[in-house]
Amino acid sequence: MNPRLQQNMLCISCLHRLVVFRQENETYKKLTSIQFVRLAEAKINSCLAHPLESEPNIEEICGAGVDPAFDKLIGSLGYIARHKPRPVIDSVMFWRKSKSEAANAARSELKQVWILTLHLMLLNVLNHTDTIVAARTWCSDDHTSCSAS
Repeated sequence: MNPRLQQNMLCISCLHRLVVFRQENETYKKLTSIQFVRLAEAKINSCLAHPLESEPNIEEICGAGVDPAFDKLIGSLGYIARHKPRPVIDSVMFWRKSKSEAANAARSELKQVWILTLHLMLLNVLNHTDTIVAARTWCSDDHTSCSAS
């Protein structure tokens, strides 16, 4: 076989391995990111389930050694990010932004419900006040049918 052809075939084989390695590496990064989101959201939900009377102890929920799977995942993200931190940081920041936007939307919706509730309560008070004023006016006009209120 021609040495030049053999060298080209070797280069093609190396390129193929490199492409496969990069695809596997990207798949590993995506799976690690997905696992991080799943576990991080479980940690957030456990903080939200904490009674409102006191602050949750974050160290007990996601501190080192509390959840070995989470610790291993954080280590994996660190390992992935050691040569190219940008994709890992971008992935985590994208997740954080989506959580922040969801929280802002929920806060806005809650605020609208709260304003509507206050408005209805105020209308109820005003209607009740109008009823009391009308009754007192009626009673003051006709002293014989009303007792002191």
